[in-house]
Amino acid sequence: MTVAFDLMDYLKDSQCLDKIFSGTPSPQGVLIGTIPAGSEVAFVLCDVVSVFDGGAYITVGDVVAEGRLMASADACLTAVNGYLASPNVVYNSDTDLYVFVQGTPARGVGRIRVFYY
Repeated sequence: MTVAFDLMDYLKDSQCLDKIFSGTPSPQGVLIGTIPAGSEVAFVLCDVVSVFDGGAYITVGDVVAEGRLMASADACLTAVNGYLASPNVVYNSDTDLYVFVQGTPARGVGRIRVFYY
């Protein structure tokens, strides 16, 4: 049996945190937003709007685990494309989420969307 999966239909009842980030290194993280207690992160979508240079890579997570929601291998910043991770992580308290830009990029623009219930 084949099951068709429409991501946007699945996400229609979700909440979303949305953040544009640039090619400026930010090892301390760029705040995406705060997820409320009891929420489950279903998907993280990274859209590379313009390519990054300088060996750039990102992780998405919190201050305890920078790659908890999206690991560096989950997104390629050297190609304009969209990348999806499905961490299914539940936060028991209000938690700030960050995108961490690593490497030595001088250019590049991306967008992170965190979908949660």
